[in-house]
Amino acid sequence: MNIENIELRWNLIGNGLKELNRSKILNLLNDYYNTDKKLKGIIKEYQLNLKPTQVVKAFPPFMTELKCPYDGARMLQKLPSRTFPEIMTRKEYCPKCGHKNMEMCRCDNCIEEEKSKRKKCRELIERTYSQENHEKILLSLLSLKDRLYLSALLRATLSEDAKEIKPIKLKENKLAPTKEMEKDILNYLIDRQIIKVAPDSPLEAFPEDGPNYPNTYYIYEVNYLINVQDENLDHEELLKRLEYPSAEECLILWKEIAYQEVIEFLIYRMDAVGFKFSPGKKTRLVIGQLLKNFSASQIWYFIYISVAYSYQWRRESGVSWKQGANSVITGIETRGQRAIAEEWEVKSFSRNFNLPASQLALVLYNSILQLGSNGYMKVPSKEIIQEKLEKL
Repeated sequence: MNIENIELRWNLIGNGLKELNRSKILNLLNDYYNTDKKLKGIIKEYQLNLKPTQVVKAFPPFMTELKCPYDGARMLQKLPSRTFPEIMTRKEYCPKCGHKNMEMCRCDNCIEEEKSKRKKCRELIERTYSQENHEKILLSLLSLKDRLYLSALLRATLSEDAKEIKPIKLKENKLAPTKEMEKDILNYLIDRQIIKVAPDSPLEAFPEDGPNYPNTYYIYEVNYLINVQDENLDHEELLKRLEYPSAEECLILWKEIAYQEVIEFLIYRMDAVGFKFSPGKKTRLVIGQLLKNFSASQIWYFIYISVAYSYQWRRESGVSWKQGANSVITGIETRGQRAIAEEWEVKSFSRNFNLPASQLALVLYNSILQLGSNGYMKVPSKEIIQEKLEKL
């Protein structure tokens, strides 16, 4: 290091070096950075009343060409330890206001600038997502699917004061059997404008980079408002209607939830034995066909037996993990076909305690169909639904 070419700030020299004149300090710096002299030897030679760990800290900082963005003062940099000579990695700082040339600077000016920036962002988000800009959907226009999805979402994430839907990532209970279905539900309600982003959503839910701010947001991190109205109902009565939909024809939804619960259990059992698995077209076809004749709980039984047999076969025969996993779907399909052909009395599997019912399933099975646990223990059928409707 060429000490002579560095513009030192002599008035900021630390205690322990102030007794030395500038010439001696320059010699000391040259000995430290440009010779092989040991630090203890330098301390002894210059009669410093400093511990080895205090010497570098006492060196005067030097001037840089960088100017402070707040007051225009030339920024300073501390001299490094020769053990870590990457001098340019040391952060510059302003001798006037204390600003540091780093992303997380907490000087007064940066704090004020951050406050001002957050205030502007908040105002823009509030203007963009103001309720005045929302055209509400009439309650009477909601389909059963609309009401079911919204009801499940409200049960999972409605705030304590019942005014907002909290960020989905904060939910205590799962919304749907699988993450894929959970995302589909949220996107469905957003696309149908049944829920709208709340203007008081966290700033962190809106990525700052890009010209589309704040129209782009993280769907799991914003708050939502219910964008539904009925002129004859106040907010409390509206919530009751939305949270507790009446029973109607919903066979398609029953089959979809049953399918997702089967997939959830299949993935869970595959993971339990170490099979790498992602449901594909064949899996969807096999499960879809089985649901025409079996309940979700009966298919859980086929899955449990098939996974166990495939895992044992892989261990005994030495086939690959992939081949073992692929054999599971074949086993499920084969057992289902034999059960139909040979008229097996297929046992029902109880719900696994590690896979509790989702809010969506609870709304459908309990509130709408009023089936309780029979929701996953019965084969989805129009006859069961019609029977329920006649009793209401």
